[in-house]
Amino acid sequence: MSLPSYLFQRNQIWYFRQRIPIELVPICGRKEFKSSLKTRDAIVAKRRGVKLASRLWNQFEFLQRDLMKKDDNNFAELITLKEVVIGDKRFGEVNIDHEGDFEKEQATLNAFLNIISESKSKDSAHQQFASQSTNILLEGAITEYIANKREEVDNESVADEKTISATEGKLKRLVEFFGNVPVDTLLRKDAEKFRNTLLKLPKNMNKLRAYRGLSLHEVVALSPTDTLSTSTVKSYIEVASTFYKWCTLNEYAKTNPFESLRIKKPKSAKKEIEERDPWDHEQLTTIFSTPVYTHHEFKHNYHFWLPLIGLHTGARMNEICQLYHDDIVKIEGHLFFKFSEDRPDQKLKTRSSRRLIPVHQKLLAMNFEEYMYWSKEKGHDRLFQSLTLTRDGYSKNASNWFSRFRESHNLRKTDKKQDFHSFRHNVSDYFKQSDISDTQAAAILGHADQTITYGRYGKDLEASKLIELIEKLDFSEETSHVKPWKAQLY
Repeated sequence: MSLPSYLFQRNQIWYFRQRIPIELVPICGRKEFKSSLKTRDAIVAKRRGVKLASRLWNQFEFLQRDLMKKDDNNFAELITLKEVVIGDKRFGEVNIDHEGDFEKEQATLNAFLNIISESKSKDSAHQQFASQSTNILLEGAITEYIANKREEVDNESVADEKTISATEGKLKRLVEFFGNVPVDTLLRKDAEKFRNTLLKLPKNMNKLRAYRGLSLHEVVALSPTDTLSTSTVKSYIEVASTFYKWCTLNEYAKTNPFESLRIKKPKSAKKEIEERDPWDHEQLTTIFSTPVYTHHEFKHNYHFWLPLIGLHTGARMNEICQLYHDDIVKIEGHLFFKFSEDRPDQKLKTRSSRRLIPVHQKLLAMNFEEYMYWSKEKGHDRLFQSLTLTRDGYSKNASNWFSRFRESHNLRKTDKKQDFHSFRHNVSDYFKQSDISDTQAAAILGHADQTITYGRYGKDLEASKLIELIEKLDFSEETSHVKPWKAQLY
């Protein structure tokens, strides 16, 4: 593992060392900053070093900017000053003219400004450097915050790099909009301007050539029509608010300008349930009448099973893709899918996503149990062994396949937003049209308002209720052409 040059080890303890810019040496009172990282672990040292380096260089930049504050119109008058008196110090004549040697003139000017700065402050310059500045810059604070997020790992979980990267991307929008300003300079009105701008930005802006190289204001001026959804804008504001909450706890900012900032949905906005559209009867019939299901023309078994399981459970794609064989459990003689994150390579969207869903009779009729035993006999530990783990989980290849499958069978409708997640909406819509209560539907779909707890599913009454609920799903007409899976074919 490569380590930054500012790390070194002494007596097995890691230390941080950073040279101070020459123009700041008079202010800091030293040429070098050195501190023990209090660890023998190189990985821990690297993480702590990144945070310390970020904080240090933000402080350097702040001090350098403070040094360079000057009135350009009076610069010429500073070349030679006579009878200079600052505080209780008398300097006589101060000459900054070094006959065109810019570096010498700049160094002299900086030294002169240092003296002025020192005379205005009762605190020593060294104390100013050592203290936690509330003027830490936005980029540095974000870098430290993200490094801290990556360090928040315990023995039972792993850092979700996809989520952390998405958070970092959203926070970089702040820098793009406001510039690399001190964190504590943003006010409520600034947060409102940021929100209002986000609502006018187009979807997938970074992927579209028309917007490359343009500032956010320039993009908004083009009046894009397909703009970010209110839920997406809400996620940006929530990320910014969580970041600023961290800033206030670390005394980088006094207030959180994004706290309780509301996003009002326009009248034309779709309801949350409409943000993805279910497949209609004709589309479902087309899907399950393709050669994948009528003649078993597929390369991988997940091509056959994923859409069927999705339609008869409402589970998310990655929830299904990451299943191990021991995640199929038997309760009261009935098979259940156990969706959990018990293993390091498993993850769920929310806590309420932990749930048990009975295996539908339609899946059993398609020989799901036979497939499961066949897969075990092949020595596989997961239900779909051909799927490989990526940053996003096990669903990347499956998602790419289903996108190609959808296009090859002309399933896309221009006025609909439909993908694998649409199976989940088919289940949700079926429950809604069947007057199933929100609480019961949440037990299957794993929504946040779920009231039946995961630990109680094993009881007889709860298991029987779940079986009764899942069997209400009836897509027998749409799947009437499906030929059951057969082990001897593979």
